[in-house]
Amino acid sequence: MAFTTLLLAIPLTFLPILSLNIMGVESSATLVEVLWQLYQDGYTMIAIFTMLTAFAIPMGMMALLLMILVPLKMGYKPQRVALYYRIYETARRWGMVEVYLISIIVAIVKLHKMATLHVGFGLFIFVFFFITFYITTVWFNPDDIWDDDALAD
Repeated sequence: MAFTTLLLAIPLTFLPILSLNIMGVESSATLVEVLWQLYQDGYTMIAIFTMLTAFAIPMGMMALLLMILVPLKMGYKPQRVALYYRIYETARRWGMVEVYLISIIVAIVKLHKMATLHVGFGLFIFVFFFITFYITTVWFNPDDIWDDDALAD
């Protein structure tokens, strides 16, 4: 599931989530374009915080899980497993993918009367991204890392 989440992040960054048509003017944006526009408009800290909490931290969490679990699955003891787990636990408090999803839903509800909204394929990818991210974090049992059989040489 962690690998699937990482794979879904690639199209998520480049596919439009929503397209908006207001009085004949159509506008759509990808995650990267939104972050760039925030930066260009002078909202540098908001752009950085959004990029970190909605994208970079969740991707880092999935990479850390893979760095811990893949060697265990292959029968090897992962190097620096305690460090990776501590970083994962710290990052878990800052990964806010669900907040980003809720903000998209609020935008749809608020804007549907003012404009014609077209749901992009990126929204479906984002929903699958959120589901796989959530399942991965819920299924991950840290006790499995410290199991004597898992870390046996």
